[in-house]
Formats: sequence, C-alpha cells, structure tokens
Amino acid sequence: MGNSAPVPVSNKKLGVPIASHVTSNRMYPIQQRGPILSAFILFPDASNASEYSQLFHVITVSPRNIDMFCLLTGDIRSPRYSPVHGIQIISAVNCKESILGNVIVVGESDKVFKVIDSYSLRSISQFSAGGTGKITTMISPVPDLLYAGLHDGCIRVWHLAAQEPQLEIKGPAKMPGVRALAYSNKHRFIISGYDNSYQVDDGSQVKLDSNPLKMFYMNALAQAFEPILLEGFTGSCFSISLVESKNFAIALSSQGSEIHIWDYLTCYKILNFSVPSTGINPEISCKIFSLVLPDENDCLLIGKSDGSILASTLMFSLENLSLTWTPQQRIMPKLQEKGIEGIEMITFIDYVPKLDAVLIGNASSNAIIISNFFSDCLGMEAPNERRNILKANDSVEEIVELKPGSELGMSSKEKMFEEERQKILKTAEEEIKNN
Repeated sequence: MGNSAPVPVSNKKLGVPIASHVTSNRMYPIQQRGPILSAFILFPDASNASEYSQLFHVITVSPRNIDMFCLLTGDIRSPRYSPVHGIQIISAVNCKESILGNVIVVGESDKVFKVIDSYSLRSISQFSAGGTGKITTMISPVPDLLYAGLHDGCIRVWHLAAQEPQLEIKGPAKMPGVRALAYSNKHRFIISGYDNSYQVDDGSQVKLDSNPLKMFYMNALAQAFEPILLEGFTGSCFSISLVESKNFAIALSSQGSEIHIWDYLTCYKILNFSVPSTGINPEISCKIFSLVLPDENDCLLIGKSDGSILASTLMFSLENLSLTWTPQQRIMPKLQEKGIEGIEMITFIDYVPKLDAVLIGNASSNAIIISNFFSDCLGMEAPNERRNILKANDSVEEIVELKPGSELGMSSKEKMFEEERQKILKTAEEEIKNN
C-alpha cells in the first residue's frame, strides 16, 4: 500500500519544502504497526551507485522492517528490508562512515546482527551476538564499532569487519538486562543503564531497590572492567543522554518520570526531579535527548507517552555552582491520523543539524520531522539566521509556551561541592572560553 502524502513544510536550511512526517507499515492496523526503533535522514552520496543515492530520503526502522521514503514528498520508495518470518528487529543504528559505506546495523530477535546498505536496503553481511543474552540495545559512536547491550547484562563490542567481539564487559552471573547505552567520545567511556529486575532460576523476578548506572572506561588491553557507579538511581533506565561540554550524564527513570543528572567526572549527583504532566491527561516521560543551545545553556527534549515533546532548558551557574531545569514549550506534532491512547508514545528522538530538524519516532510507526526547530519552535538563533519571535510551525499541532519560574521548574539546592569538583569546573570554564 502506498503512503498518503503528508503536507510539506518549508525547510529553511534546505531551501525547499520537505515532508512533515512519514508512516511505515500502513498496510497494518495502527495498533499492529509497531514502534519506530530508529530513523535518520539519508543525504545524497555521489560515490554510491544506487539510483536512490542522488536524492534525500528518510529511513525508518521498526520491528517489522526498514522502509525508505522521499524526504521532499513523503512518498514511500520500493527498497525495503524485512527479517525472515518469525524474527523481529530489536535495535538498529546508522553507521554513516563505515568502511562498508553508509550502512544500517540491525540486531534481531534471533541474536544475529545484519549489516544493511542504506541506499539499497540489501543485506551485506551478518554475524552472531553469541552467548545466551538476547540483544536489547545498540549504539555506534565511532565508525565501524558496535556496542551492544544484552538481556543478560553483558555489553559486547564488535568491529563490523570481524565476526568475534573485540571486548566483552560481564557483570555478576545474575543481573538485569541492559536497557540504555551512551558513549563519551571525549573521555572514551561507556555508560549503561539497566532494567530494575531480573529473573532467577526458579522463574521468579528479583526487584532491585537501587539500580545505579555504570561507567566503563574502554581499554582494549583490559582483562576485566571494573564499573564506576553513578549512585542514587532507582527504577528501570529508559534513556541516557550526555552533555560532554559540561560533563553531564542525564538518565530517565521509569519510576515517577524522574530525571537524574550527574557530573560524570566526579560521580556527584547534581540534580534530580520528576517531570510533571503538561497535557490534559497524565502522561509519563519515555525518552530524552540533549542539545547545546547557542547561549551555552542546554536544551533537554523529553518525549512523552501522549506523543508530545517537552522542550526544556538546563542552565548551569558557575557563580554559585547550581543547575536549574526550566520547561519552555510543549510541542505536539501534527499527524494525519488520529492517534490511539497508548501507541502515541515517543520511542525515538534525534536532531539533524543540516536541516535544523528534530526527528521523532512514535509507537505507531510514525516518523515526524519538525523543521526549523531552533528558529520556529525555540525562538532562538539557528545557523545563518536570527529569529527572536516564537512562531507557529506547520509540522506541529501546537506549541504551548510554559512560564519560566512556574511550579514546573526545578532547581538544585546543592551548592557545596568538593575541592575536586571546583577544580574541574574552573578547568571546564577555561576550556569553554578558549573554544
């Protein structure tokens, strides 16, 4: 079945209208389409021989398949990748600069990784995850390196040209599955978050009262990896985001939609708060993504279960060593189909600098493209243009501006830090000024 064309939205960066959203698996009822696991924009590549390499496309990954859409019109293209019958895609990452070209690596429910050419959606190679743990999540922070979290709590690292893992990080014999991963290119460590329970031999579930995130510094010569703990976290870890310019690790918990923020160099927790509901009905927070703003503050995007995005700011004061979280706008994407409660949930968030666009996936196979995000949604300067007025955007249903300083804002009370932290902050301030 074809994809009904969404209303194009003028993209200031590209200079032409582009699709506001695309929908995969339209041949299925909306309840059966499945979530968007990953999505990305495929830009033209003259070095690729595929007929689709000369145009702009949106790639969507769901448990059922990988689809390709024209970015300008939203029309679905003919290339498609689908796992064999009875197998589902669990996780996927786009490796743009692999030695194999621009590829997608998918982890499937049979514990097999497939390497897919992004422009033809044809399988190039495959290798096994090995062990007993099923694949739960994946990241590829540097070209050709794949970090995979498994259901048994293990983390394995592969080079895409090799069949065997290069590194393996094991925990205790019984531990929760890996739920989220993030990697610091600046400091070369990986942070992992976990489910808050695990199954024992008799089939019962053991629930954890405390579920700290774990940091592992990557060393190819290491025989064992001792974790550094980020304490004070409870519940399952839904999502992790890093702000490397300020050494922040941000994690979202399943418990009360709580967000925890640490300085990952000192492992000191700076702030934690519960994200309040901003819609008519109560909703939970399910995904986070951070962006550095032009004014050196940070934007924290929080995906909600009702399909909305809460845009908020994190403002760190070097003067009194405090961090303040302030919600700014509730953004509701505009979709052609009426959503159904429970499957509007945001499952994926990314930012595309070349388009000044936020790319969002939800639980009913919709990939939403919010163009001109900085300029139109945040009312801030975007590269090559300045805009100070909050303006309606045709790709969103509504933008509700939230008043700063309202009861939704949360401020840290901790203003006393160890000497080590003060030294680190002074060094960071000097680096920021120099850069």
